[in-house]
Amino acid sequence: MQASGAALPRDILSQFLLESLTLTFLAGAAGMLLAIVIAFLVPPMPLYGDIFKMANHEGDILLRASPQTMLVSFFILSLVGIVSGFVPAMRAAGMDPVVALRHE
Repeated sequence: MQASGAALPRDILSQFLLESLTLTFLAGAAGMLLAIVIAFLVPPMPLYGDIFKMANHEGDILLRASPQTMLVSFFILSLVGIVSGFVPAMRAAGMDPVVALRHE
């Protein structure tokens, strides 16, 4: 029987998973913000608009951040974060809490 206040394996598991997901989501949000900023800063790249002297950039390559692509990539990033956080979390949940937190 564990003393009150002792960390249960599920507590350690949830702490490791929460840390993994937090880092994953923060990195994903920073990456998406960076992608939006870069897409905004890159000017249209002439494809054939320059040949035909089109002033409205018709026919040029425009860099845009697609919401659908960002959503799918965020979902994949979440899955990677869960999987990559689950293995160390399971390993740490089987250890003594003090040892598990020291190796974090």
